[in-house]
Amino acid sequence: MSALLQLLFLIFSVKILGEAAERIGVPSVMGEILAGVSLGVLFLDVETNIITFFAELG
Repeated sequence: MSALLQLLFLIFSVKILGEAAERIGVPSVMGEILAGVSLGVLFLDVETNIITFFAELG
């Protein structure tokens, strides 16, 4: 999968899990952090250079 597609998948997943967390009474940021950490580390194979670029951009 291309890096852009992986990042889009991660963003979509973060929004979905943030909304789900809000519906169960937890702040949405908790669901977003959980999704970002778990899916970003476990399932996505993004090159370190791309992560570094976006980290510096932010």
